[in-house]
Amino acid sequence: MAASSSNPSFSDPQVMFLVAKKKFPRAVDRNGIRRKLREAWRLNAAQQLAESSDALRSAVFLVQYVAGVPLTFVEIQSVLCDTLQRLPRKAAHNDSE
Repeated sequence: MAASSSNPSFSDPQVMFLVAKKKFPRAVDRNGIRRKLREAWRLNAAQQLAESSDALRSAVFLVQYVAGVPLTFVEIQSVLCDTLQRLPRKAAHNDSE
C-alpha cells in the first residue's frame, strides 16, 4: 500500500500531549486542553520546523501542560509558537558543542 501525502512519514516529528489528571480531574477539561494543544501544534509546527535540521524534524516531542487553569486557544498558541521558534537555535547550539 502506497503512503499518501496526508500520512506522516518516519521523518515527520511525532508529538504527545500530557495533561495531568491531578490538576484537571474532569476528563472533559483535559480533553478540551488537548484539543487546543493539538490544533496549535497542527497550525504552527510544520511551519516552524520546516527550516530546522533533519534531526529536529524527525524528533519525538512531549508537550506537558503545566498551567493550573485552562488557558484560551490564543494563549496556548502563543506559548507554543514561542517555544517552537526557540527550538532550532537550541538544537543548533547543542550540535556545535
